[in-house]
Amino acid sequence: MKINYELFLNFLDVNCLRKILSLHSKKINIWCCEWSLFHDQYEYKQRVMKKKTIWTIAIIMGLSFLGLLLLQLNYIEEMAEMKKEQFDESVNRALYQASRNMELNETLRYLEDDVNKKERSQDDEQNTDKDTSTAAHQAPVDR
Repeated sequence: MKINYELFLNFLDVNCLRKILSLHSKKINIWCCEWSLFHDQYEYKQRVMKKKTIWTIAIIMGLSFLGLLLLQLNYIEEMAEMKKEQFDESVNRALYQASRNMELNETLRYLEDDVNKKERSQDDEQNTDKDTSTAAHQAPVDR
């Protein structure tokens, strides 16, 4: 008869099992001793496995932490680079707009000066035409 020791291990303690079963027969006594040895070996293996498991989990967590740290540093570097590019782009845009405004102001001033010169020259021509026309119709002045 094959006994699944792990099922007993989960639900019963060795001492409890000895109290429940009467140890009158030799077969039950041998079975309890075997089970006790198995239980001791199982506990030892569980302790060793627990230490290995703990170390494995600790190493995995440490590597995961380092990976996340590197990922965050990379993300921060990319964000800083993006901010720098945005700043450079906004500065270039502002400089272009300022030069464009200056160009428009210069053009406007040049056109205003040109229009003022033409108006003055036309006014001067009209004044000289009036002077010559009025001088031709006036009587000569004797001195």
